[in-house]
Amino acid sequence: MAPTLHNTDLSFDRFVAELSSLSNDELSELIGSGSILDEPAFSMGRSSDLAAFYAPFDWINEDANIVLLGVTPGKQQAEAAPAALRHSLRSGSSVGDAMRIAKQSASFAGEMRTIATRLMDHFRMNDLFGLASASELFGRSSNRVHYTSVDRYPVLQKKGSQLDQLSRRNFKGRPRKSTFARHGSRLPYSGIEDAGECLACSIRPYPGYHPR
Repeated sequence: MAPTLHNTDLSFDRFVAELSSLSNDELSELIGSGSILDEPAFSMGRSSDLAAFYAPFDWINEDANIVLLGVTPGKQQAEAAPAALRHSLRSGSSVGDAMRIAKQSASFAGEMRTIATRLMDHFRMNDLFGLASASELFGRSSNRVHYTSVDRYPVLQKKGSQLDQLSRRNFKGRPRKSTFARHGSRLPYSGIEDAGECLACSIRPYPGYHPR
């Protein structure tokens, strides 16, 4: 079933139709330049220096017992998610399966996974989770994880005085502003809400874990 995009003029069906009309290069250019913020099928609103756009990070892993929380998906992840969604739909996957594949493929994609793995392994969180390495959270143990962000959808921030295409960069969390101007709605949705919807979203010691 297609997700419902609350408090926004966006339509998921319209998003998929627009996505299907774009080539990989066109999608990459829209996201890389930030001009995707000007596309009605993607734009989710903006404030004076922040703007958000839709990418398919809606799926919730209700079987998760670990939650990995970031700030917001960056351009690399925002490009990977719709590309994976489109490929899955074209391959005959249901919308639900395609959304799951998109979320798992794109979340923390790239260097972020390496950094997160090193950090968790350094503090022996892999032992806490019963894993040889935290890298397994992005591979064979991904079924145990719910990936999300403080801002669920990609947020870009201006570099200079104008939110023009050449100045749009990934939002890194400062200053902390999360109110976007669109019909008075607070956008984008906070991914923290996702954790509350997981049936078992808690970080707990794995059987056999003994602190040293």
